[in-house]
Amino acid sequence: MNGRSPVENFADIHGKQHGTDEIDISWESYVSYFLSNTTDPNDIAWIWQTCSEFGFYQTCETRSNCPFAKGYHPLSQDMELCRVLFGITPEEVEQNVQETLDWYGGWKIKGTRILFVNGDVDPWAQQAVTPNHASSTAWQPTIWVIGASHHWWTHQVKETDSVEVVKAREVIYETISGWLLIEEDISEPYFKGPSRAYTSLGHYSGIH
Repeated sequence: MNGRSPVENFADIHGKQHGTDEIDISWESYVSYFLSNTTDPNDIAWIWQTCSEFGFYQTCETRSNCPFAKGYHPLSQDMELCRVLFGITPEEVEQNVQETLDWYGGWKIKGTRILFVNGDVDPWAQQAVTPNHASSTAWQPTIWVIGASHHWWTHQVKETDSVEVVKAREVIYETISGWLLIEEDISEPYFKGPSRAYTSLGHYSGIH
């Protein structure tokens, strides 16, 4: 549109965000960051969880249908992090993931008063409990937020927030508030959604 290549446009955006400093994006630099004393504890904690609990790797394999640059992030790189940082082998990662699924129940997750909220343009929703993956129940309702990306309703409130995101916040607040008021022996679950979204089970399957 402006007569410049996509790479040049991307370079302009990078310059506005990071200045003129060069950023080392090599895999070696990435691994070194986690081995250094400057690693953000939150970053290392997340890697530990993926290795020891649930996997959740965002890969783009060479012979896959990944829409991005294929081959630049194979699963083997994530497995290398597990091995280098924590001494966890690929076989142990697979075992850890299976044990997590067995413990929590997978798509048939165990527990009550769990509200699953996802946006329909969030790629990670494919691994979440949604109306497409599991049955929404009275004690495990799902909210499908149209037009919302990854946990968008948890971001700072802005005047530009969509109607769907605003409504999601309201439903989350009212539902959790209601659950906190329930006595342990009560049999009726509480789910606060717009009246048009109720079913006989009281679940709420979407915000449109």
